[in-house]
Amino acid sequence: MRLLMVLLAGLALLAAVPAGASTITFAGAPYSSWHPGPHSYTTTFDGIGLTISAWNTRGHWRRLGYKDETHQGVRAVGIGVHGGHAGGEIGRGEELRFTFDQPVLLTSFTTNFQYWEYTNRPPHTRFFEGGKYRLFDGVSWGSWVDFSQTDYLQTYPNPFTPGQVTVAFGSGVQVWGLAIRASGLRDHDFTVHSLSAQAANAVPEPGTLLLMAGPLLGLVAWRRRRTEA
Repeated sequence: MRLLMVLLAGLALLAAVPAGASTITFAGAPYSSWHPGPHSYTTTFDGIGLTISAWNTRGHWRRLGYKDETHQGVRAVGIGVHGGHAGGEIGRGEELRFTFDQPVLLTSFTTNFQYWEYTNRPPHTRFFEGGKYRLFDGVSWGSWVDFSQTDYLQTYPNPFTPGQVTVAFGSGVQVWGLAIRASGLRDHDFTVHSLSAQAANAVPEPGTLLLMAGPLLGLVAWRRRRTEA
């Protein structure tokens, strides 16, 4: 009985602890060559195939973009859409899509807000930055969800720190794709800095756990018969 309890506790612990998510950061090569880039680009991270593509909000394809800025010693870098009023960023009417070659547990994505407003707006003005995302479950895209907006008060010439927003999904949400777009107003433009995910099959499913439990329970039964003999 004691051995059975130990084995079952081990299975429960295995089920409760998922494998760690991996993070892909969109900085440096090959992204830095996107001036402009292709319409879509496919890469892999931790065994997961990822395709990144650029669109406008009417469903027409665009080219991928990249932006790397350092201002007052602070760096902001990420990918977006080439052209538009904020080249290299996801601006008004633009969208990035991330699709995976397998179901993944998406745990977070992080955006950077760049420096255009800092260098082009008059002092003591207030403005917002923000965006929307939606998820693809393998059959259809979900509804658009606003993610946290950052409210900036322009106080030039004081130092300006670029806004960075991370949208987190706790222990992960199972998806086949992620789309990110600007909120639709002029100043809502940003880049995507990174995302974190893991293969959905990295977490044992109930059926898998039962398959694992079978041999262990058989071992317990064999031990009991041997003891009784």
